[in-house]
Amino acid sequence: MSDFTTEIKSLADTQSAILESHKELKSFVEKAQGEIQNTKQVEAETKAALEKLAAKSAELTDKAVELERKLANGGAQGSQQPQLTYGEQLTKSEAFLAMQSGRSKFARVELKAAIVNATGQNQPLVPSQRVVGIVNNPNRVLTIRDLLPVGRTTSNLVEFTKENVFTNSAGPQYDSPNYENVLKPESGITFTLESAPVVTLAHFIPVSRQVLEDAPQLESYVNGRLMYGLKLEEEDQLLNGNGLSGNIGGILKSGNFTAYTRAKTGDTKLDTLRRAITQAQLSEYTADAIVLNPADWEEIELLKSSYGEYIFDMDSFPIEALGPVCGVSASLPPTASRLAHSWLARL
Repeated sequence: MSDFTTEIKSLADTQSAILESHKELKSFVEKAQGEIQNTKQVEAETKAALEKLAAKSAELTDKAVELERKLANGGAQGSQQPQLTYGEQLTKSEAFLAMQSGRSKFARVELKAAIVNATGQNQPLVPSQRVVGIVNNPNRVLTIRDLLPVGRTTSNLVEFTKENVFTNSAGPQYDSPNYENVLKPESGITFTLESAPVVTLAHFIPVSRQVLEDAPQLESYVNGRLMYGLKLEEEDQLLNGNGLSGNIGGILKSGNFTAYTRAKTGDTKLDTLRRAITQAQLSEYTADAIVLNPADWEEIELLKSSYGEYIFDMDSFPIEALGPVCGVSASLPPTASRLAHSWLARL
């Protein structure tokens, strides 16, 4: 019989002894009360018996409390051992000691199954913590629309007049040897009517009314993501739209930009940008904005001298130091950066 079972039996015996002691003590109390009624005093023999029974009852009660405490702590105090880790159970086992001394080639230790909590969702013992809010994906920094003039229309088609050819024959009024009564030089100009259809960019996400009522934050979150999606598509269309099938005719569409023609062998991407600004100026344009793909701007920032030193101090030479208003947009494909408004440079 184990110590734990022995102490359970001992507690049961002690509790029975306490009940018997209380019954015996009750009978002597009743006897003492009778003696007081008859003789106005308790006989010495009865008094001694009451004191002995009270002491015995107190002793049994203390013993029962001690046994209950031991049982609550998992067994007898003298038999309790500190709980060993799995590693300690292995290294202190007879099988491991035998293997360590060469008496055995392997050691096997059986471990009792322990109560452990499950992992992941729906754990039966430990409740999960729900964080308020929604963790969203990052948003692209949008820059192209801010570089372009924006207007409003009440029609589905916008028509505009575009200068086609301007023949400038301005010069002195002179027909040798006469300065008077001779024809003035005649210039010419032609126009074409161009049109741009209004394009609708739209999308939606179906959400039930019940979900919106149960999660009020969802409405503003979905609205925000929908608006961001529209702006992201708008930026891509403004740059890369082909003008077909309801798409915008973007800046990189053929005919909407002037090809870069001043490239030289060995040019870096920074050389290309600077030469493109010159090409715009030679065509009577002012390069007022530059848009770069992040990968292209990275290459410019990391340019090194023949000694391996960085040419630019990245803190004191931000992208704005290139001159015109500059922006970095992942919507622009790498190696296809161009000058905004003049749109000349191809890297």
